[in-house]
Amino acid sequence: MTPQKPGGGLLPIALESAARGILIPILSLILLSKGLTLSGLSVGLGACSAAILIFELPGGLLSDWIGRKRMFLTAQISYLAALVLLLVSQSPAAAVVSMLLYGIARAASSGSLDALTIDAVMAVYGKGHLARITVRIGTVRTAGLALGSLAGGLLYQNSLSSVSQESNLFFALLAALILTISAFITALFFTKELCAPTSDNSRYKHSDSVSRRHRFIPDQTFSKALIPCFASISLMGMFISMIEPYWQPHFSELLGQASLLWLLGLLGFSYFIVSILGAAAAELLLKQQVPERLFPASHLLTGSCLILLSFARHPAMFFVLYLLLYFFVGIGDTALTVALNQETPPSLRATILSIQSFLFQLGGLFSLFLSGLAVKPLGIPGLWFAGAVLFLIAAGGIGIYLSFCRKHHTQK
Repeated sequence: MTPQKPGGGLLPIALESAARGILIPILSLILLSKGLTLSGLSVGLGACSAAILIFELPGGLLSDWIGRKRMFLTAQISYLAALVLLLVSQSPAAAVVSMLLYGIARAASSGSLDALTIDAVMAVYGKGHLARITVRIGTVRTAGLALGSLAGGLLYQNSLSSVSQESNLFFALLAALILTISAFITALFFTKELCAPTSDNSRYKHSDSVSRRHRFIPDQTFSKALIPCFASISLMGMFISMIEPYWQPHFSELLGQASLLWLLGLLGFSYFIVSILGAAAAELLLKQQVPERLFPASHLLTGSCLILLSFARHPAMFFVLYLLLYFFVGIGDTALTVALNQETPPSLRATILSIQSFLFQLGGLFSLFLSGLAVKPLGIPGLWFAGAVLFLIAAGGIGIYLSFCRKHHTQK
């Protein structure tokens, strides 16, 4: 069998994302069907989150050490174990163990094939293709999550009128299992590490659109560019976690009528699509702008959208502003990932991408804690307004810092 060129990592990423996407709308229902109570859901989901946080950084280090393909295959085995346990067991304890395995799998998979694919493309085509492959990876992953989530939601919708809801959840788990096996097989036979992790950067071409004259920070393993990148990643984790738990109840309240609640599903699916469009727009914008300028500007627009969203009192206005917000999120996330990757040596790429995921989740947990304290006295619109103001101040500070760094380097 001939591997896809270069690297062949996109198809396994798509299949894995689709498998994860199936569980997004029904994971809580699956855990409840296994005997967990509503209060016990936090234990199951918390076990998954704890496993991700604990194993995220070791997973990235191992990926750079033993190989990205090998680490991805290990993650799929852990996914399979989690899904099989959910399929065959009816025990609440087994469900919690499956969530631990699921979290370990997510941590092990994080950044593995991304790093493999980015390094393979840059080795063959040069750094000028960094923005393009970053967009492709993001698009493939988001599309997989969107289609999987849609499939999982349709299975659950069908189960509402079915004789047995558990049978439909069983078929959803079976579909996720098949997709995970497919991801394992395609990675095993069609994915190749064209360049093993190494500290030698000389193989990469520097003559494309992301050229030395567009760079303002010297090549160093942990250069000054990583500081604002890491800060922005945590900031976005806090921002997203301030929105995600509350948009559904707030939008449902604005809709009012139960007959319009299907718009929740439409909006949940549509934000995946606009995120893809935002990533595509970022690819075009990065031909004209360096990523260190683009992601702070996008974050300022994102925060402004949340301020407007906090004042939205009509469902149609909320719908449009919510999608516009995620369009700018798509632009900013892509530019931020490009900025991070262009400063990262190949030998540490999977590790840095794991740090990216770790910081995002850490920021999200911190935001969930603060939001939980603030939402009752402020209400959802008040929480979003206050959070957006703080977000704009922080994002503006990062933008000013990057501008100062650029001017300082230009003067040299």
